[in-house]
Order: sequence, then C-alpha cells, then structure tokens
Amino acid sequence: KALLSESWEINSAEELYETADWLMSEGHNRDAIEFLKQYGGTDAASREEFAVKAQEAGAGNRESLMAAYDAWSAYGESAIAAWDLSRVGTIMGFGYAAGYCTYEEAMDKMLEAAVKAQGLYDSWDSFNQSYLYGYAYWAEESLEDPDSSAAQRAGLVETLAGQANGPFSVDWGTELVKEW
Repeated sequence: KALLSESWEINSAEELYETADWLMSEGHNRDAIEFLKQYGGTDAASREEFAVKAQEAGAGNRESLMAAYDAWSAYGESAIAAWDLSRVGTIMGFGYAAGYCTYEEAMDKMLEAAVKAQGLYDSWDSFNQSYLYGYAYWAEESLEDPDSSAAQRAGLVETLAGQANGPFSVDWGTELVKEW
C-alpha cells in the first residue's frame, strides 16, 4: 500500500482502477504527443530539424523531447503507449497485494491491457521499442547514453529478447484468452 500511495498516489480500489484506465486510454503517451506538438515535432521534416526547432523554442528536457519524437516517428499515435500498458500489470499486481482487487480482477485488467497492446503493435520488437522510448521520455534520459538507466533497461530487454525460452519467445500473435 505504501508503494502505491507514494509512487502512484493510489490509496483505494477506486484510485487503482482509475489509474489503470488512465494508463490504457491516455497515460504518458498523450502527454508525450502533446509535448511534441507544442514544439512542432509532429510537423518536422526530420529529426535534426525538430531538434533545432525545439532548442530555438527553449523546449524543456531534450532527452524527453527526442524520445517522444523518435516514438512518434516510429509508432504515430501509439508512440509510447507500450510504456503505459506495461505499467498496468505493475499497478494491478501491487493492487492485488494491497488488497484493492482480487487476483481475478487484476488478471482481467492485465488481459485488457495485453489485448490492447496486441492491437497497437505488430511484434514484441515494436512493443519493446515503444516501451523503451516511453521509459526514456519518463526518465528524461537518452537511450544512446550508455551510462543511463534507459540504456541499461534497453540492455535488459535485449538480453531477454535473445533468450530461446524467454518471455519474448512467445508468439506475439498468440490469442489471449481468460483461463483463470
């Protein structure tokens, strides 16, 4: 309960579900796109042009802005939605541990997020890249900085993706059904 309260401002079942629904419908993805639009990122002809335009406009954190731009360029309106959707599982797991929902309710919400992810992305690779862009946006770090936690996280994803029987070895197109 303390972790949910301190990190997410979730103190009840109602707030848990509100946050999960926000992550699935808007989340940081909407914030990133609005931030990008504010500085003309969705209209820029190139990454370099956008970087210059944003710098001239005195844009905020460059790493966040460039992560949002790269995500938008790759995935459009679903830019960093994978970051948000992956966090649904986190909060629902914590919500179950905190007694805010049953196991079945947590799993139902996670299934809903997973089905949405399958509809937005065509592979584990695209989902994972969107997730990493989202993390870089949120953490205000560059994936290219080898000393950043964003780059470390990218390394972990790469390691997991390379495992023959790892989590990403499951076919992306697997039909997701309720079995609990």
